[in-house]
Amino acid sequence: MKTFKIGLKIWSSNKDYLDPAKNLKEEGFLDYIELFVEPDASVDHLAMWKGLDVPFLLHAPHFYAGLNFADKAYEQQNRTLINTVGLFEKGLRAQRIIFHPGTSGTVEEAVRQI
Repeated sequence: MKTFKIGLKIWSSNKDYLDPAKNLKEEGFLDYIELFVEPDASVDHLAMWKGLDVPFLLHAPHFYAGLNFADKAYEQQNRTLINTVGLFEKGLRAQRIIFHPGTSGTVEEAVRQI
């Protein structure tokens, strides 16, 4: 009896993983995909993932990809990135979104922005 879930973490632009992910799901080796939504992800990227019958978790961009909730100076950029993640959430009916709070700022600012 399987007591844990197996996921595949890939980036929104990784079109080369579409068929392998589909095969892994069909063979019972894949329970979900954790999709890292890249800052430049587009509706074309979203469309290619919508065809998979796999539950999705989303991973929002993190500090290295330009999202930093801890620093007020990033607020407008954060909103733009989160809007992109929101498109993927709706389009893929994602079960969860993973966020990192950011760096070089304050916990209070991260909480305020989140």
